[in-house]
Amino acid sequence: SYQKILSVAKEEMNRGIFKHTHGDFDGAITEYTQAILKDPKSVSIYLNRGFAKKDKGDFDGAIADFNQALLIDSQSWKAYLNRGTIKKDKDDIEGAIADYSQAISINPQCSLAYSNRGNAKHDKGNLDGAIADYSQAISLNPQYAITFNNRGNAKYAKKDFDAAIADYSQAISINPQYSLAYLNRGNVKREKDDLDGAIADYSQAISINPQEFNAYHNRGLAKKDKGDFNGALLDYDQSIAINPQYSLAYSNRGLLKQNKGEDDGALTDFTRAIDLGTNDPNIYVARGFLYSNKRESGKAKRDFIQFLQLTKNSNDPEVPRIRELIFGSFPDLKK
Repeated sequence: SYQKILSVAKEEMNRGIFKHTHGDFDGAITEYTQAILKDPKSVSIYLNRGFAKKDKGDFDGAIADFNQALLIDSQSWKAYLNRGTIKKDKDDIEGAIADYSQAISINPQCSLAYSNRGNAKHDKGNLDGAIADYSQAISLNPQYAITFNNRGNAKYAKKDFDAAIADYSQAISINPQYSLAYLNRGNVKREKDDLDGAIADYSQAISINPQEFNAYHNRGLAKKDKGDFNGALLDYDQSIAINPQYSLAYSNRGLLKQNKGEDDGALTDFTRAIDLGTNDPNIYVARGFLYSNKRESGKAKRDFIQFLQLTKNSNDPEVPRIRELIFGSFPDLKK
């Protein structure tokens, strides 16, 4: 009977949910597909298959399932919400905002849609719009620590440091194990020259998540600012040990080694940072001067050319002085 067919479809969907939650995405998709054959008008089955495809990394397949769910039920706010999330992951920010807005128009009580739309607006640089959405999400769900953290990020970007700290602190109050909020609060404290407070927050982030390489790196920056160069080096070392692809840690470790007179170690770190893709002109010029000191003029000249190209539109007041130093050694580069 038809009811029996629907019952089987529900069992297959439930098996799909079980497999999905245990990481068997292909198995889940197979179960959902079998269920759809028996119940092709079920929005929830298409949604669940879309979730599984998203988690598998098949974004286009997931969008197709959410589109199908919307063809069946144009008022499915969950389909709009999740399609928006995938569009954001695919860098279709305008499309994501449109979908989140549609989800909100259907379900104005969906705090997650406001929070996600706030993230998308932040990505577009619309910080005031992002803050307004985060605030609405918080009014609907005042225990959502992630939204406080994200609103803190937007306020930090606006240089409203005290308000950002207040939001990070609220996120921590809701979830004392929220390592990212400690890391972000530490960044603001460092910006405000509260180095001891920053170091304390970075240390707390590390105690919660010992694999938080950004916290080690940023704690190293704060220690360097305090003059604790050996402590900074140890933190840069640990950051690199956790993430050997972190070019910024190599850059800053190289600069510190250069300041300590460890030219060979600095040269190795600068080269590693450049190999990993850094476009920081300061690293090129620092390596260029090291090569120049070693009488390796060809390598020095290549690095100075790269520095000049990267800074040709720079407003940094230090750049003209550095250019003159370069031209003093390589007059032919002055054009």
